[in-house]
Amino acid sequence: MFVPDLDAARAVLDERLRPGDVVLVKASNGSGLWRLGDELAAGEVGGRAAAGEPGDRSAAR
Repeated sequence: MFVPDLDAARAVLDERLRPGDVVLVKASNGSGLWRLGDELAAGEVGGRAAAGEPGDRSAAR
């Protein structure tokens, strides 16, 4: 799936990602998508964040 920027990627993942899903983030380093990888690993984006499970720091955004 192609998204134009980091905010669009967050929105798509927040809507579609469920606990247990696996995400491959492929982009150039200059695009800043490494931030999304860090957020996913910390549980700030996607299924865990939406469910309010441990690791949810969405209130800090």
